[in-house]
Amino acid sequence: MDMAADSWSVVLESASGSPVSRTSVAGDPQANLDSLIQKIGTHQRLTDAQVRALATEIVEQVKERGPFLSLSEFMNRRLSSDRSLARVGAVEAALNELASRGAGENPFADIQSYFSETVTVPLGVTYPFKEAAEGNLAYGFPGWMRQADVLRPIAPILSARDDTFVIRAYGECKDPLTGEAKAGAWCEAILQRRADYVDSINDEATVLPSESTLTSEINKRFGRRFVIVSFRWLSEDEV
Repeated sequence: MDMAADSWSVVLESASGSPVSRTSVAGDPQANLDSLIQKIGTHQRLTDAQVRALATEIVEQVKERGPFLSLSEFMNRRLSSDRSLARVGAVEAALNELASRGAGENPFADIQSYFSETVTVPLGVTYPFKEAAEGNLAYGFPGWMRQADVLRPIAPILSARDDTFVIRAYGECKDPLTGEAKAGAWCEAILQRRADYVDSINDEATVLPSESTLTSEINKRFGRRFVIVSFRWLSEDEV
């Protein structure tokens, strides 16, 4: 048998953009020539501009909603009288914001050209919070990226942790005879834990922090490096 005649080759091509899929095996945009199926039935791909826009908007949502005391607070909608915060979680709110922008930053623009209508609560149906049931008609399709699609791939490594700390200190000068405070001062420092170790020469940042992997005694004792990002004096009315 001529093995060469029966052999086949696979050409791996990288489509433009960063893929975001709802399933572990993403739908292939080339598998169906129907343009509508390509938009709603396959995975989403974000351009670099859309990735930056999404990251920027997530930061804005974190500023508005944070600080978060748990992953649940970050993911879920807020139990709040503010209906914009109570409608969806931070990442979903960021995606909704992109859906209202121009094509350059809106990953849903192509789907919206087919499904421009917004689902509303039917007449006669009463919901205590009807805004939570509203959205685009294409919301459930694989091509419409949702918060869960963004968070699911990083779920195994997602944890509640903060590497930036705000530290405030107070000092005062007292009269040695009366004990009365004559002067006081307040300050605030923002510290950030970095990936590199205190002794960055002997241990790379990628080395796992343990007695057996670290070579520097300084790093075994003090670990990662902290840097002062900012420092300022506070007035009494800021405390």
